[in-house]
Amino acid sequence: MIVKNESASIGEALDSVDVVMDEIIVCDTGSTDNTIEVADLYGAAVLSAPWQNDFSAARNEAIKASTRPWIFWMDADDRLKRESQADLARIVNDGSPQAAALCIVNEQNNTAGARFMQVRLFPGGKDCSLNAASMNR
Repeated sequence: MIVKNESASIGEALDSVDVVMDEIIVCDTGSTDNTIEVADLYGAAVLSAPWQNDFSAARNEAIKASTRPWIFWMDADDRLKRESQADLARIVNDGSPQAAALCIVNEQNNTAGARFMQVRLFPGGKDCSLNAASMNR
């Protein structure tokens, strides 16, 4: 997760994945609120990286710090629904997919908004040989 001044939302995001993730990495890009303290409460490894006007650079810093075989990324305003936790665990434990796209629902004011598919789960680790060609199978 990459964050900056997300103290109002990061706790709910981490609550939604706390029982299914065994490693949480938060890359902070310059928070001046208590975002880091909230992340610490969840046992997150908190990295600091200067904001370079590039979301992928910050996300890549968090990805590089991961020690787990799978990476699930989310934003501080994302929530993993409880009914999806078992599905996510099943996908990871099955070990067969190279990556998984999740249906993202943009909800505002408790009303369903835009829906789209986005790859949010993919293999991690130093020996990962995942490339664009293998994801298109």
